[in-house]
Amino acid sequence: MIKNDQQKKDIVVAFDFDGTLTTTDTLIEFIRFTHGLRRLLWGLLTNAHLLLMMKLGLYPNWKAKEKVFTHFYKGTAYKQFTLWGRDFADVAETMLNKQMVDTLKRHLAEEHTVCVITASIKEWVQPICNRLGINIILATRIEVSPNGILTGHFLTPNCHGTQKVTRLLEVFPQRQSYKLYVYGDSSGDNELLALADTGFRVNHYKRLLNGLQEEACRGFIQMSLLDGLKQADLFVESSVEPTVNHVDIVEVSASQQSSHGCYDTSELEEWVEMEHVVKHVQHQCCHQ
Repeated sequence: MIKNDQQKKDIVVAFDFDGTLTTTDTLIEFIRFTHGLRRLLWGLLTNAHLLLMMKLGLYPNWKAKEKVFTHFYKGTAYKQFTLWGRDFADVAETMLNKQMVDTLKRHLAEEHTVCVITASIKEWVQPICNRLGINIILATRIEVSPNGILTGHFLTPNCHGTQKVTRLLEVFPQRQSYKLYVYGDSSGDNELLALADTGFRVNHYKRLLNGLQEEACRGFIQMSLLDGLKQADLFVESSVEPTVNHVDIVEVSASQQSSHGCYDTSELEEWVEMEHVVKHVQHQCCHQ
């Protein structure tokens, strides 16, 4: 790590990948790249019940992701998979968030130690990160059989939430010896943002609005299920994965985050009429 003269501490910069360095989720785009649109849609339809349960908080995020990965890649030769990952870098380059890439380049120019921490699979993240000048990639690792075939399972825990903190501290264990900057966009980055000396929420306001919309839809779906199941204790908050259409970066602190990974809705009162948004979305849900 390189020491900064003014801070008198080494500087480590951690970037999330999907939705932060890129403008969308790369898992779906990678599957489209390797299997085509029709097989992608069929695979998602096959696993739609798991994806819905995950959104409702009834099924673990990591398990749903592994099930989808198994569906598409179990039995694939690891050599072929790595070749796909290498070739996918050309596609991933078109998905880069230009504002965040500029931020990344400024950190590299200052000779800060930069890493990417992501729940995506290392084999398709590393090639594009290497192009950007990042050599430390902490990602979800996949299991490969002795004869070089993908088993469809993850070798490491899904690098999401608290696991991001664990993976970072494995590589940079002496936390008090360096200043940590973190850039993230979703609730899966909350724990890492809380660990940072300075954290930045990417697509902050878009995330807030999408959070309100998803809460409204989730509330409608849960009420419908409760009418049938009569088991309110089954339902818990799920993570919000916003649709990214524009970029904004807001410095955050742990105190700004609510218990379920979004910001206090009071922060939006001067930006949108929340009650109108929620009622509008609930109306749309009820009439779909």
